[in-house]
Amino acid sequence: GMSEELELKDLIASSLHNLGVTEQDQGNLDMAKQLYLRSLEIKEKLGNKLGIVATRHQLGRIAEDQGNLEAAKHFYQSNLKLEEELGDNAGIARSLHQLAMIEETRGNLTAALKLYVQALAIFSSLGYAEKEIALGNLEKLRQKMGVGQFEKALKEANVELPPLTSESRKALSHKKTSEKKNHD
Repeated sequence: GMSEELELKDLIASSLHNLGVTEQDQGNLDMAKQLYLRSLEIKEKLGNKLGIVATRHQLGRIAEDQGNLEAAKHFYQSNLKLEEELGDNAGIARSLHQLAMIEETRGNLTAALKLYVQALAIFSSLGYAEKEIALGNLEKLRQKMGVGQFEKALKEANVELPPLTSESRKALSHKKTSEKKNHD
């Protein structure tokens, strides 16, 4: 019957995605991309939104690795819309975080800062370990911009750093003091 056919298509889409992951892990990005695109095509026909989000995310990562930041940005931004519809907060945070990295690579540091802080706030509220990665990237950004510019950008972006755990606060303030010592 019809539902059996749909189940089969869903299974094929998942299998193509998983094969894509394997190829991607082995560095065969073009092959992975072809598999993901075929998976995505089926998922879009089926209206499998969670599946679409997962595959687009991988396509975004590949586009980034291949230096195609515009394509990557497109995948993450279209994912954000779907993730908001789905109420997928973890997905929203991951998309924001990838978009932050793209803006940072492009030298749009204030835009990157704003996106990192938004991602960090969600990761923190979910209690996800990924907040440590976001914190690390914010810290690198703070060093790149210099503390003054960083604070100014925070104000301009009208964002506040979410309450940090004591360890991460220690890490940030420790790095502040140790920065002065890098010449030795």
